[in-house]
Amino acid sequence: MNNQIIKFDRVDGHPDYCPVQLALCILARAEVLGYTDPEDPLCVYRDAKGEIQYLTGTDVTQYFRVIARIVTPNISDEELKLISTHSIRVYACTLLHQAGKAGPYIKLRLRWLSNCFKVYLQNTDTITPQHTQALCAVHNKMADLALAAVGMGEIVAGNGTIYLQMNDLEDED
Repeated sequence: MNNQIIKFDRVDGHPDYCPVQLALCILARAEVLGYTDPEDPLCVYRDAKGEIQYLTGTDVTQYFRVIARIVTPNISDEELKLISTHSIRVYACTLLHQAGKAGPYIKLRLRWLSNCFKVYLQNTDTITPQHTQALCAVHNKMADLALAAVGMGEIVAGNGTIYLQMNDLEDED
């Protein structure tokens, strides 16, 4: 797309998930089947009759739905319709976001042309503790301020200690 080349590193410890190794396997299979023209589709296979077939997005979606039905037998037809090849891209977007990757990184690596990927960013169980940790210093500062305000502590600022006094307040205040 736009003469852009997406580069990947080898994942030596996990060859079954390595994008480089998987791409090489796809290229080797295509070559064995006689498809060496760069314009030919790479995801090809021979069916039971020996005829060459192309693996399509529809085939992959059907496979995902079969697996989803096996793993979750009570899944509704409406929920099943939500599972497609696009689900991989959405999941990858969510995983990169959980890993703390910035929007431009997610957009570049998953080849989004617009910022529509932001629709898929979710507040997940991984992000929740990250949020808590990011605010920890502020929460500690607020707690110190509250203790100092009621005379149980002192606030240490960058330019020295500040002692707060608070007059007794009435309920109406």
